[in-house]
Amino acid sequence: MKRLLPLIALSAALCAGACPAQAAQLALPSSLPVIEEETFSGVGAADAVIITEGTAEIRSRAFAGSPIRSIILPASVSFIAPDAFDGCSLLTFSAPEGSYAHARCLELGLTETPANPETEATRYVSVPKIKLYTQPSATSASRYARYMDRLELGECVSRTDAAAWYAVLDGGETMYVRIEHDRPVLTTRRSSYAYPAQNAAQRGVIDLALTISERWATTYAHGQSDGVPDENGLYGFDCSGLVRYLFSIVMAQRVPLYTVPADLTKLYELDILINAGLPGETPVIDVPYDELQAGDVLFFSSRADGSASTEVAHCGVYLGNGEFVHATSEWEDAVCIMPLTESFLDNLRGARRYLHETLVPANTQATITGPYMGYKVYSEKDVDSELVTTVREGSAALILYTDSTIWAYVRLEDGTEGYMLKQYLQ
Repeated sequence: MKRLLPLIALSAALCAGACPAQAAQLALPSSLPVIEEETFSGVGAADAVIITEGTAEIRSRAFAGSPIRSIILPASVSFIAPDAFDGCSLLTFSAPEGSYAHARCLELGLTETPANPETEATRYVSVPKIKLYTQPSATSASRYARYMDRLELGECVSRTDAAAWYAVLDGGETMYVRIEHDRPVLTTRRSSYAYPAQNAAQRGVIDLALTISERWATTYAHGQSDGVPDENGLYGFDCSGLVRYLFSIVMAQRVPLYTVPADLTKLYELDILINAGLPGETPVIDVPYDELQAGDVLFFSSRADGSASTEVAHCGVYLGNGEFVHATSEWEDAVCIMPLTESFLDNLRGARRYLHETLVPANTQATITGPYMGYKVYSEKDVDSELVTTVREGSAALILYTDSTIWAYVRLEDGTEGYMLKQYLQ
């Protein structure tokens, strides 16, 4: 179904006539929602393709065997077949970070074209933190650079058998870093932040975690998880409080009564998310390391400050690509992304999955009864929240969700839904 052949031929002819030394480049029309199977398979005219906003699908072998070497994809793309680019040599891509197209191309092994090509000197910190010194000496004044901070690597100023000192430009200031020969601490490639997600719940947690780590002014605050800034505009979280906040915000509109504890020990020991003891109960799943998915919670036996513990002492949320987000007392901005380095893995106690795409309602019949003639249904798990309706004793209710709190989420006979106190449901 090579219906776009004339368009390619025209593009190539124009380029050949006007700029014979340049690569033929094809911009597809925005009125093309689907690139069908084998549309460009084996076509030999264009080696660079621009897919414009409006295209949603790239189907099986759409570009297979063609000479394209680069492709630009829009955010509108929501499906790319696994064999769409089979046989294309040295293919690079460009797509908006965080988009499906960006994540999918990385999954397919394509190489990302830098949006703004940088010099060979550009490096990024590849470990949780490294020290930068004012002089090439460990006794000089120092400060930390954190994971993925950008540095300009300068010349080597001294070298021994074990390590070397390099000058680096950090925010316009010349500093010095000691790099051991067998311990790489800088990388030429920045994390793409294109974390793959299996479902909408995982995608929501990833996006919210990135927003908090990159845009919010956060501080480490023991026992805090409400996401409300203090008088200085700082959002306080501890490690399990961050987990609770991420999950509660993302799941609030998906599953009423979904909740996880803010206490670290209770979070680790939690076995059932909702409908405990009722049909449709949803278990928390233990996850092997090699089966981790975005949104899984990692538990460590070392605290946020790195000190050891024999118990579960810290947690964070896995994002993908070997990285996780956590609230730590090590930084002024507490919520940060870090790689799962060997030191973290050595202290990993386990991983648990609390996010599930489909949580099944209990659908348990109950009768409203008790010492009063009228019973209240609320919009939230709070007697001070908006009153949805009042029902009489003996009315029927369908319990959809319940948890370890005093509340149940119900549906009344007229279809009204809301929260009721469990003590009135028999």
